[in-house]
Amino acid sequence: MSDFKPSGRLVNKIRRIIDKAAPIGPGRMHRKMGIGNVYHVPHGPVSECIGWMVVRYHPDAADLCLAVPVDYFPLGGSPDVAIPTGELGTEAFARCGESEWLPKHDLENCPFVAQVSTATLGVVRERLAALARGGSVPQTPVDCDPEYQEWMSILSTQRENLVESFEEDGWQSWET
Repeated sequence: MSDFKPSGRLVNKIRRIIDKAAPIGPGRMHRKMGIGNVYHVPHGPVSECIGWMVVRYHPDAADLCLAVPVDYFPLGGSPDVAIPTGELGTEAFARCGESEWLPKHDLENCPFVAQVSTATLGVVRERLAALARGGSVPQTPVDCDPEYQEWMSILSTQRENLVESFEEDGWQSWET
């Protein structure tokens, strides 16, 4: 697994935002798997900052769902979708460029955080479709921001480590 050390300034900024938000962390009730549900997967050094939103079930593999990471980092780039303040307690972002097919059973056994609206889920699906068609999403100035790039690097590493941990438990990733 990859090791990384986010800057102290970045971590402190994220923790201040989390203090104001609905927690993406332990302590929430479990809930049956559902499209639009956000779950906390307690894995990795910044996992308290990240939830995973279920976007759809895999049409050919009943045990998989497409999930995107959701976090409170205050900058959103071109592949990201802003989640309205009322849905998670403060503005959050669905990081569509970091989507992953994950085992439904493992997510379902994680603490439930919230459910996003049908409208938000629709925007996330549209962004994922645009990215799948070849990244036809216009670039934004945020894409070049050093703190945004650092956070996305951390998030990518968290995603890779999460997939590796599931694979170590005997799950085989679904390559798309």
